[in-house]
Amino acid sequence: MLKPDRTVHRFLISSPTRLVGEYISEDLVITHAWSSDPIIEHAIEGPFSRSYYMISIKQENTMGLVGFVSRIEIEPIIVYLSVLFGKRFDYHGPVQESGIFHVPNLGEQGHTKQFKQGFINHHPRANLSVPLNLENFQIMRPLLANSEIISIFTAAGKFYLRALQTYETNPGNAYLDLITCGEILSNYFNFDDEKMYDEDLLKMFKKIEEQMDDGTSVVKNIKQRLYQVKRRFTFTILDLLTPDFFEANEINEEHGTRASLTPDTIEKRIKVAYDLRSMYVHTGVQFGREISVPDNEVPTGTWVTLEGKEEKTLLKALNNAPTFKGLERIMRFCLLQFLQTNNIINLTELSQTEEPSDTETEI
Repeated sequence: MLKPDRTVHRFLISSPTRLVGEYISEDLVITHAWSSDPIIEHAIEGPFSRSYYMISIKQENTMGLVGFVSRIEIEPIIVYLSVLFGKRFDYHGPVQESGIFHVPNLGEQGHTKQFKQGFINHHPRANLSVPLNLENFQIMRPLLANSEIISIFTAAGKFYLRALQTYETNPGNAYLDLITCGEILSNYFNFDDEKMYDEDLLKMFKKIEEQMDDGTSVVKNIKQRLYQVKRRFTFTILDLLTPDFFEANEINEEHGTRASLTPDTIEKRIKVAYDLRSMYVHTGVQFGREISVPDNEVPTGTWVTLEGKEEKTLLKALNNAPTFKGLERIMRFCLLQFLQTNNIINLTELSQTEEPSDTETEI
């Protein structure tokens, strides 16, 4: 019987990053898909680097096919790969699903301009480093279960993945996706009033409670209307960034610490990053060029105009916000730390992951 097994589904993905090894379990395999193209530059770090991988899942497809369109949920696995390794992955569609063969969509794979970026190059990330061996996906195995925490992580991770995928073509929107990633994580946490409201508001609440008969319910109603999204976002990021985050960076030594994120300015930078998001929502201003400086996590110069205009508030934000490079490193760290905080994964396992063997490196 040569017809494909209806319970085995295969999907093609790719990455500009070269990984080795393979992940094998009873119901999930992630391994290499080899190209017949002998051009070796695809396997070497550079603008044309591109390696392909096959994800195979054994699962009853209870949803069936709708017009031959995939109903197997594959995106979460791609998200988990991206966050774990801190690398960009692209999805090309199913190859085999529910007993039907498919032609994957390879599209036109253009060259990568900033191939030295940490989320594209062929090296493990500086923070929460994981050797680029597919076997290390075992760390993320607990995420294949269902829970509210995993759903929140997956939703946030989708925006992280999309940011990496679209950075080269639309860095401004990619930056906004990273902000959205952090916003989704922030909705999980509750903070006390001292963090959520400034001193003036707290005094006002106290005065209302003391001077009105139903003051407590009035204050409660006011708080429900004051979403305080920016504060929630800021304190979520600050709480998830442990001191380890600042002990490593991906800045060239020649640029020094002036180009990297530091603990003494991180709160201000997180706040103005969110301000950029708000300015975009209200004015549609484009700032992709300004945040896509490839070598810095923070601005080292001073922007004096944007689109030929001298918008002081916007320019102040651009001169203090993390670049995409810096914000991406922040969000990956927070995503993994979110799982650690909720006991989904154990980050100490990252230091025990498999290094590529000599044989695997030669593949």
